[in-house]
Amino acid sequence: MSALQLTVFASVTLFSLALNMCPESISTVSIVSRCPSNAMEWSSAARRKSCNDIGKVQTCTTNSDNFAYHCVLNKEATMLLELCAPVHFMNGYCARFSEVDKRIINDPRLDCTKFDPPCPSRFSSNESYMYQMCYKTAGENVEAHSGFHLQKNESTPIISIVLLAIFACISMILVMIVLLGYKIGWIHFNFPQRNKKDSRAQENENKDEEENDRNISSAELI
Repeated sequence: MSALQLTVFASVTLFSLALNMCPESISTVSIVSRCPSNAMEWSSAARRKSCNDIGKVQTCTTNSDNFAYHCVLNKEATMLLELCAPVHFMNGYCARFSEVDKRIINDPRLDCTKFDPPCPSRFSSNESYMYQMCYKTAGENVEAHSGFHLQKNESTPIISIVLLAIFACISMILVMIVLLGYKIGWIHFNFPQRNKKDSRAQENENKDEEENDRNISSAELI
């Protein structure tokens, strides 16, 4: 049964990751030399990016207000990216955007709670401008990557989601087949064999008792 539970867990995990992807963020990504450093600059950049308009038609989150402007690190923490994406809660790590995962990610390799000044252990990804230490070295590589293009934004989003969904569906079907097979007797596990032995022993014991009762009744008649 442990293998069955592992299959269910893996299927649910993969399906959850697929649901958390937001391919629509990819087209909004642009490389910048600096990110907003205060609330006023953030508001100005957000209006320019028009994430609110995109939020009304995107399908990544049911709450359009949750689809917001971000200025975060790329996955390798070498560049600064502006984009529109669902707000994600950071667990004390600098906010990053992963092209492969198509979402904002928590990456323990860049713990901002150890910076001076530190970031809190929990904050919204769209509030990253409040923790400038995360941006300190990323801007140095922008010019070197000026010809950078998001290489997987066309081919992988749909393919990744479809493959994960197919795997999840197949896994769930296998789980249902195993459970159905066990219920109707097509599949047997080891532990029921002990129960059968116990049943046979009980049955033999009952037969012995019945035989003794018959013998006693016969003796009384005589």
